[in-house]
Amino acid sequence: MTEVKSSYHLVRPHWHDHLEFIHLLEGTVQVHIDNRTFIVDAPAILFINSCKIHSMQALHGKSCTIRGIIFDMSLLAGSLEHSESQHVYARFIQTAPILEPIVPLSSDME
Repeated sequence: MTEVKSSYHLVRPHWHDHLEFIHLLEGTVQVHIDNRTFIVDAPAILFINSCKIHSMQALHGKSCTIRGIIFDMSLLAGSLEHSESQHVYARFIQTAPILEPIVPLSSDME
């Protein structure tokens, strides 16, 4: 897990084979994933699927704070028979669009 606070570049363009959750704690960001761009306001949780080129910048010249966690899908693979793991797999990995803000979960994390 990492935490980044910045007034502009939060995440430079990159990709990886792993899944990523980003918790936007404060600010407004512009997120680029492959050929799509999104504006996201805090608080929000973003899911980035594997093998997607992504980056994130702060908007309006204000500081933003994010926390990110990158994990290998194989961490879920061994326990998909459990109902909680199956829900995560179906909700995020199997059917996820390129980016999906998950607003209701933000309040659960506080």
